[in-house]
Amino acid sequence: MLDAGYWIGLLLAIPAAGFLVRLFMIQHDCGHGSFFRHRLANDWVGRSIGVLTLTPYGPTHYIMRARATSIAAALGTLTRSPCTSFKCELASASSSIAFTGTRS
Repeated sequence: MLDAGYWIGLLLAIPAAGFLVRLFMIQHDCGHGSFFRHRLANDWVGRSIGVLTLTPYGPTHYIMRARATSIAAALGTLTRSPCTSFKCELASASSSIAFTGTRS
């Protein structure tokens, strides 16, 4: 009977792993600010999913959002205004300089 429990656990681990990967993808999109239109919604969903995936959502989402904004601005594909906080503008400026310095 115990052997059947291992097989059932193994079979349930596959969809559970897929579910966690999908949750992490949603959290990643929230970090870029692209899952919802409102930043507050992105932040709350990202933090909530971070608890389930055991992945911190703290300061890294500001860096990802700033990088995505600066790359979109450099490529001319920016469709929304960038975030307005001083921290995000500072990170965006430094990311933009680093991005333009690596292009040939």
